[in-house]
Amino acid sequence: MAISTICTVIGTIIALGGVVATAIALAVKAGKFSAQFESLNDNVSRIGDNLNNLKERMTRVEDLLMLKDKDSEGYFSAKKSPRALNELGMKVFADMNGSAILEENKDWLFEKISAKNPQTALDVEAAAINACAQLVTDDKANDVKVFVYNYPIQKDGGGNEVEVTLQNALFILSLPLRDMYLVEHPHILQ
Repeated sequence: MAISTICTVIGTIIALGGVVATAIALAVKAGKFSAQFESLNDNVSRIGDNLNNLKERMTRVEDLLMLKDKDSEGYFSAKKSPRALNELGMKVFADMNGSAILEENKDWLFEKISAKNPQTALDVEAAAINACAQLVTDDKANDVKVFVYNYPIQKDGGGNEVEVTLQNALFILSLPLRDMYLVEHPHILQ
C-alpha cells in the first residue's frame, strides 16, 4: 500500500507540475501577446497622428488652390486689397440672389470658417472660399447649381465672353461671405 500511495503522490506531483508548467507557459505567451498588443497600439497611434498631419496639409493645399483660381479672380473681382467683386461679379452675385444664399447658410458657413481658426483677413478669405466650396458637397448650394446651369454667357469689362462656372459662382459668394465674417469678428483685422 505504501508503494501505491507513493506512486499516487508522485503522479499527483507530476500532474501538478504539468499544470504549473502549462500556467507558466501561458503566462509567458500572454506577456508576449501583451507586448505585441502594445506595439500594435503604438503603431495605430502613429498612423492616426500621420493621418491628422496629412489632413492638415491637404487642407492647406486646398486653400491655396482655391485662392489661385485666376479665372475667378480676374473676371469677377477687382485686383485690389482687399479683393472686392467688380461690376460683373456684383451682377452675377445679384442675379444668383447671393445675399439670400449667404444669409440662409450663414451659421453653417461661419462654423466652417471658424473651424479653420483664421488669424488674418487673408486666412478668412481662404476659409470663406473653402466654406463655399463645401456648400456643394453638403447639397446646400442646389440653388447655385441650378443658377449656374441656366445662366447665360456674360461679357466682362473688356467685351470677352465669360461662362459662369460653379467654381466661379462659389468664388463670387466667398468675398461677401469673407466681409460678413470680418464684420462679426473685427479682432482679426487688428
